Amino acid sequence: MYRLLSALAVCSVFMLIGSPTLADDVTQLILVNADSDQDIGPLIDGTTLDLDIYPTSNLNVRATTSPDPAGSVVFDLNGVAAFQIETTPPYAMAGDSNGNFHGWTPAPGPLTITATAYTGAGGTGTPGTPYTVNLTVVGTGGGFGNSFGLSIVSGTSLNNPTALQFGPDDRLYVGQQNGKLVAMTIVRNAANDYSVTAAEAIYLIQNIPNHNDDGSLAPGVNTRQVTGMVVTGTAQSPVLYVASSDSRIVVSNTNPPSQSLDTNSGMVSRLTWNSTSGQWEKLDIVRGLPRSEENHASNGMALDESTNTLYLMQGGHTNMGAPGTKFSGLPEYALSGACLSIDLDAIGETTYDLPTLAGTAEPFGGNDGANQAMLVTGGPVQVYMAGFRNPYDMVRTQAGLMYSCDNGPNSSWGGRIINGCNQDFNEGGSATLDDNLHLITQGGYAGHPNPARANPQGIFGNEANSPVPFSMANPIECELRHNQDAVGDGALALFDDSTNGICEYTATNFNGGMQGNLILASWDDSIYRVELNGTGDAVVAVEEMFNPPGNDPLDVTAVGDGHPFGGSIWIANYTSNSLIVAEANAPALPPADPIRGATLYDNWWLAKGVAAPVNTHPLYPPAGSMSGTETNRCVECHGWDYLGAAGEYATGPHFTGVGGVLNTSRTDSELFELIDGAVSPDGHGFGAMGLSAADVNDLVAFLTQLASDPSSLVDPSGDFVGDPVVGETNFLSATSPTCIGCHGGNGQAINVGTLEDPRWIGDTANDEPFKLLHKVQFGNPGTPMPSFLLQGGSTQGAADIGAYVQGFPRGILVSTPPLPAAGTRLFQNVPNPFNPSTLIRFELATAGFTTVTVHDVAGRLVKLLAQAELPAGPHALVWRGDDARNRRVASGTYYYKLESADGAHSRRMVLLK
Repeated sequence: MYRLLSALAVCSVFMLIGSPTLADDVTQLILVNADSDQDIGPLIDGTTLDLDIYPTSNLNVRATTSPDPAGSVVFDLNGVAAFQIETTPPYAMAGDSNGNFHGWTPAPGPLTITATAYTGAGGTGTPGTPYTVNLTVVGTGGGFGNSFGLSIVSGTSLNNPTALQFGPDDRLYVGQQNGKLVAMTIVRNAANDYSVTAAEAIYLIQNIPNHNDDGSLAPGVNTRQVTGMVVTGTAQSPVLYVASSDSRIVVSNTNPPSQSLDTNSGMVSRLTWNSTSGQWEKLDIVRGLPRSEENHASNGMALDESTNTLYLMQGGHTNMGAPGTKFSGLPEYALSGACLSIDLDAIGETTYDLPTLAGTAEPFGGNDGANQAMLVTGGPVQVYMAGFRNPYDMVRTQAGLMYSCDNGPNSSWGGRIINGCNQDFNEGGSATLDDNLHLITQGGYAGHPNPARANPQGIFGNEANSPVPFSMANPIECELRHNQDAVGDGALALFDDSTNGICEYTATNFNGGMQGNLILASWDDSIYRVELNGTGDAVVAVEEMFNPPGNDPLDVTAVGDGHPFGGSIWIANYTSNSLIVAEANAPALPPADPIRGATLYDNWWLAKGVAAPVNTHPLYPPAGSMSGTETNRCVECHGWDYLGAAGEYATGPHFTGVGGVLNTSRTDSELFELIDGAVSPDGHGFGAMGLSAADVNDLVAFLTQLASDPSSLVDPSGDFVGDPVVGETNFLSATSPTCIGCHGGNGQAINVGTLEDPRWIGDTANDEPFKLLHKVQFGNPGTPMPSFLLQGGSTQGAADIGAYVQGFPRGILVSTPPLPAAGTRLFQNVPNPFNPSTLIRFELATAGFTTVTVHDVAGRLVKLLAQAELPAGPHALVWRGDDARNRRVASGTYYYKLESADGAHSRRMVLLK
């Protein structure tokens, strides 16, 4: 079934190229989430509105108008005239109260909405052109849970899995409580059918030596508790950050420190795959972090690559702030019960041993607090946010916000702080309180007390004996706060049972309806979805989505777009020792991007950065004179003027007899099926050739929203109808990178022909004006050439550029001002920083064997761009931010290197995502 396709990106572009209206008109109808008052996406005529893919059944529809505001808008619904009349924005079909949209749920079946703008209030004055959408409504609405299929991954062999995350090599990395890590290669055999085909066991963490709480070795303890893991790096060199601690768990322990677990055993280690040696290499980053004698430990982590800061959720040592029997009487330590920040740059390629109160050579052995690690002013490990009891996991979202769900206190497990603010033992007054979801903010407080940080002077007396500098005292940490208690803690949501694993759903399945939602795993055997508001500081809705098979789901990870399992949710069941996959039933369909659709129309494999097709397209007609790869381009049959045989391709080598793509009577869904499918007689079959549903969605948006007859911009003689003076201004400064920055002052910095038969932008402007017009408007696929429309330009402005460029030199190479007259030179890439691709230009003084490569900051080879005998003169290459296997690399700094007979040259560039 063809689902509702969003086209959010169309709005701004439509205003650039659409004709101005003299009367008021409705330009679009947009579906709205009435719970959050946020747009879901435009309603497109002829599509199916599936209520099951939205987080709520409370919907509304708003109209956009030109001019904005209009006098009023009148809505007709399924034949009911004047169903709603709106005089002030937002023009809401179901009404609103000062922008707070009222809820409306359409009934299953056919649905027709017509909106008409009027120049006067209350539906008076001159009416504009009615805007109508016809839809088919299916589903019942109200949540996403029934839109996932659940299955157990076969071929696993796990022992209490505690953490899981897919790596850049597409393997699933799973941490076990005993310290063993497993890297799994997983295949999808069919819908809801997954299996492990290979598994690599990694023992470097499990083999870390353990100590007793007096610092002596504990040789009989040969496992480590792993409760946190972050996977990053590249496909060639994955990097794992792993949080581990002493594996012993003893409730109500009375053993002396010489026999009990190490309460300084928390550790963060980094594992890096060395592709040269074919082995994992371990570096312990931080040692000496706190560890409760219960299982509260150094848990989940998140990495901020932009600052190279690792954030760690550190468990606490008490139930409600005071030492108690269940936690062996252990007090809170200087670094316990908090979100910690770890400055990886400050630590570098060394191990940072946290200094301890006793000043031991190694930080092991907390000695019931007498040798606990100290909080150091200006040190690389700091308390980022205090007040957590036992936060198991954390997530850093694409928006840069961090969240964690803290485990609330339990009845009979220890009481509140008594006698002021100290570490006195207290069993009384305990209570069971819900787990609470927190937005993590620097300097914030989540409500769980830590007297060591609240009152170091009162507890330790002399600052020399204190693990916390007196200047860092935080008195608020004397107070127990909880949204179910006397004073609230600011939690965003509460959960009845132990709720632990947390991740962000980033995939664009369900028309992006779940993007930015938090996914949480709870020990009530449920997976929850939390929808946040636009700023991420409040919860709009909480949905119990589904109950995965098995028991005690502990950790969860969601897979984003571009991954083989994009849109799926993966769950680690702690007690059942199983992996569960929740497979999304709806495809990933991001909001349609008509500008990108125009580049796909030009050359879809370059726009996608994939290998070109080889065979002649099955629909390429016998009348055509070409064969092979080029016949698979839309433009090859339908023309740069979109008129096909009725336009510029009426004669000449590109003539095929095929019609154009303008003024089609097909609906969006029919166009989608025509392009995607291979149904006789005219199905194009691009879906099977490599175009995703999102790609076809973009193409449809281009054809229906942006493609228009450009013949008024090029006269019959082939000259642009434009102002070359305005064109010169645009050529020099209108885009980034500027036209002149790449093509040069006379347009001869980039040769799109051959050395023997050079062709420059002047040739294209004169010989193929419609081609130039298309590329200026929408960009050139596979190169950094941007869209003029997206830079704020217009179609007429693009024609002005064409009029100016038609005066440029043609054919014969002349000197190009931006390039040097002689000498081998490597120029700065354009643009820089860049995303997704960049142009690398260089000039060779002499002909010879030349190599151009891309390296990461460690000097490792990322991509070979060129290795051949090259003639002297200017050259240009494009790097698409990928590695040797054509996979996208992580954002960051890279170096490109030119090696020739004249020596080696290199420059730095930055990839941003």
